[in-house]
Amino acid sequence: MFRFLEHTADFKIQVISDSLEKLFEESLEAINAFLNPKLGKEKLEIDIEIQSENLLLLYIDFLSEILTKTYIEKKIFKIKELKIDLDNYILKAKLEGNKFLSIEKDIKAITYHQAKIENVDSKYLGEFVIDV
Repeated sequence: MFRFLEHTADFKIQVISDSLEKLFEESLEAINAFLNPKLGKEKLEIDIEIQSENLLLLYIDFLSEILTKTYIEKKIFKIKELKIDLDNYILKAKLEGNKFLSIEKDIKAITYHQAKIENVDSKYLGEFVIDV
């Protein structure tokens, strides 16, 4: 016998920006604000390239990729350069990471559940759910 129990282990984040590139950047800033890290001095620059099937998948794949790198590298990343090819759904970015000494909250995953990206009144709206 089994049953499903209620559990509040998710947060939904909404980001509104003037451009698609800014939406990606501010979404990463929201994740970093949630983690609330105590930063050290050590820095690292990395380049990433991600290709997905559509814009929504590219958005979530990008955030998931950086979250993974955050835990592997023990660094909090911010975007230095970002280019999005909407014809092929390819994202190329240069990131700068600062070593974190501690984080206040933990994120297990960025989920595809209820994720969306829309162009509304000349602004970009993005929503995603984090599993904590």
